Amino acid sequence: MRKWQLTLGLGALAMLAVLVAPRLLGSVSDADGGLGQPQVVPVAPPVAPDAGPLLLRGGLDHTALSSHPEERFLVFEISAPETLATHRPLDLAIVIDGSGSMSAAGKMNHAREAARQLARTLGPQDTLGLFVFNDAARVVRPVSPLSTPESVDRLVEKVYEGGGTNLHAGLELGGRELLRETAPSREARLVLLSDGKASVGITNPSVTATLAAELAVKGVSISTVGLGLDYDEDALASIADVGGGTYRFVDDSKTLSEVLETEIGRARRVIARDTRVTIALADGVELLDVVGWQTTAAGAHRHALWLGDLSTGDTRRIVARVRTPATGSMAQVATATLDYTHDGGIGTSTLGVAVPVVSGEDSAAVAHPQWAPIAQRAWASAYVEDSTRAYESGDITESQELLREGQAVLTEAAHALAAPALLHEAAELDRTLRAFQQSKPSSPAGRRAIKSTKETLRGSVR
Repeated sequence: MRKWQLTLGLGALAMLAVLVAPRLLGSVSDADGGLGQPQVVPVAPPVAPDAGPLLLRGGLDHTALSSHPEERFLVFEISAPETLATHRPLDLAIVIDGSGSMSAAGKMNHAREAARQLARTLGPQDTLGLFVFNDAARVVRPVSPLSTPESVDRLVEKVYEGGGTNLHAGLELGGRELLRETAPSREARLVLLSDGKASVGITNPSVTATLAAELAVKGVSISTVGLGLDYDEDALASIADVGGGTYRFVDDSKTLSEVLETEIGRARRVIARDTRVTIALADGVELLDVVGWQTTAAGAHRHALWLGDLSTGDTRRIVARVRTPATGSMAQVATATLDYTHDGGIGTSTLGVAVPVVSGEDSAAVAHPQWAPIAQRAWASAYVEDSTRAYESGDITESQELLREGQAVLTEAAHALAAPALLHEAAELDRTLRAFQQSKPSSPAGRRAIKSTKETLRGSVR
């Protein structure tokens, strides 16, 4: 079975190589390779010592392992409590695609209106910069405090559509200007809006992603918004991933203002920056893949993930598929270390995952009530992602087969784990199934289904 990495990470824009992986339906293989029926038992999740505003918790999807090699899921959850109050002064750069295609469907008019409305949400402690790019990039308004919101009204009327899409130049200009004005005590956020693929200047997506990563390291977080149906969603998602921000698909550009206001609200509530998780595997434990994230090597048996900014109320989940070796009475599986910066300094939390090992058939059957459903949801999403990629390439038959397999993962897990929410999610996939059946991938409805499904998947596994 082919498995694709669900997102792009840390400067890499190509999807990960095809992986061969058996399905796991919430159960552990017995000695003969069969699937045991999981038994859900109440287990209190381990919690790492409090070392800052973020909370790290997690564990294995089962509370015991067999004495034989098997494949299991590690689940880690990083959260920023909603109760933590923060209101950061904001240095905001809005970078707008001004290429000729923005004239279609009134997209530029909606971008102008979004800028006007955003100007009215900023306070005297905030700054705003407006930038536009087509064949080249230019400053419409330098990053500076607002005298009156009406000053933005006049400026955006001077933004016209025409020419190509020099996305790299727009990102570079907006990021450079933000760096000149921001300070460590403030939140520097660049929001990139585009409706097309880079066609002028530097068009290599990996080079642009590298630029985004460099800006993020220097303190500028980058979020991206894709407008319409013609842009490269994988490229924009990757820029947001390495830029430490978020990615959104806006099909109806009338909703752009709402999307941007939500983004600004999150930017004001940032409580942790440069957030990273390093997973150190025990001897003999092998990492097979991480659903929805890309990892980088951080030493022997160590794998690092970049999470970027976290705002109050945010939760990030990491689901890693691992192969455990034959072992004795207690298995040390992995240790996760969470590192980040916050206003109080540097935060670090460490969480070890160890479970007992039970010989014989009884070992198979202890599903963790909290982590097993999360693992199965992520695993099903991997099939849906495969399905979307197959549909996008024109292989409708394979797409339908993979989507049904994803539904089967959710359905079987829902019954085995007594998790009715998974059954509801399996039924929801019928809409995706119909969308892929009724429209050609190249049609407007097909492209809309591809982008919408990819965005939904990112949210479901993260």
